[in-house]
Amino acid sequence: MHYLALCCIARDEDLFLKEWITYHSLLGVEHFYIYDHCSNTPISGLLSDFADSARVTVRRIQGEAMQIPAYDDCLQVFGPQCRWIGFLDVDEFAYPMHDNDLRVTLSEFERYGGLAATWHVFQSSGHLSRPRGLVLENYTEAAKRQDAFLVKCFVDPARAVGVTGPHTFIYADGSWCVNEEHFPMSPDTQCTFASGSLLRVHHYFTRSQQDFEEKLRRGHRGTAGAEYDYKMDYFYNIGSQIGVEDKKIWRFLPQLKTAMQSGELPGVFTGFSETLPFEQLMEAAMDFYSAGHTDKAQVCLCRAAIAHAGKADLWTLRAMLAQACGNLGRARIFLERSLLAEGTVTGLRQLKRFFAAVGREREAEAVDVMYDRYPEFFH
Repeated sequence: MHYLALCCIARDEDLFLKEWITYHSLLGVEHFYIYDHCSNTPISGLLSDFADSARVTVRRIQGEAMQIPAYDDCLQVFGPQCRWIGFLDVDEFAYPMHDNDLRVTLSEFERYGGLAATWHVFQSSGHLSRPRGLVLENYTEAAKRQDAFLVKCFVDPARAVGVTGPHTFIYADGSWCVNEEHFPMSPDTQCTFASGSLLRVHHYFTRSQQDFEEKLRRGHRGTAGAEYDYKMDYFYNIGSQIGVEDKKIWRFLPQLKTAMQSGELPGVFTGFSETLPFEQLMEAAMDFYSAGHTDKAQVCLCRAAIAHAGKADLWTLRAMLAQACGNLGRARIFLERSLLAEGTVTGLRQLKRFFAAVGREREAEAVDVMYDRYPEFFH
């Protein structure tokens, strides 16, 4: 099973598709489901010497307004093969603000049906014609006003049962989508109040004026409705806004340039099969952690969570790794899951360390008292 896959629908994105795939592969995306919406150069041919079918699945799709049908097909056909699927366009790049791997970011949201990541719209950076080079290096000015935070979703296919729009999904009873602050999203809204301090979707919608004009000519939208009928006025309105330079995503640029120059899709660390015994998965994670490879250790535990989410030791170790990486909020979430699964001495000790790390000495002392008074509850 893939822990994280991406789905997109694309038409004539020949100049940009390889960069989009390469970038997300570097950030831990294990598989790509690409719906080719009548491209003049079939995407399967475009990618034939770049990536094999083990990493990229291309499906040809025809008709008008096919984005929602494509998303729905992906959920139904490929959903059982994935723990998470992110639904993005080729002009959208998921950017984890603190992690190096998107899977690590998503790990703290495994209890939910989906995570809504906020859009951050980028302007043309003054480019009238298409510049040479990569999208990420050419467009660095974000619109300063990001008041209405539109979202794109990463969903758990086991809990997402339908698609209502490019930004919204239907979830099974008892499941819901949340923003990065763990607040539930209304099923009818496409935006949230979260600012994108954890995960953003950089949206290079216009690129250069030349690119935007070509997008309009080829009928860029895969979604029906007047609200999606963009004109050149949109380009001018975005460009007239005050911009702010944002090069944070450039921390991935050296890797991306190297990978693009190789002409091949870079590999991605997938850990070990979730079908391995739990003890082996935990041991592998500890080995990576001991060797200083914290990202790989956390990915191993993502894999373990697919089959062993009820194991308290899994969540305790995830909490320890999150705390070691300085993410105390994520550590707290994992400790909650650990103690909900089972009250173990190991979990209790990690809870004490957590309280000490956040300066809550009184609570840390109370953990000892709790164990001394009720030892029968901790195994």
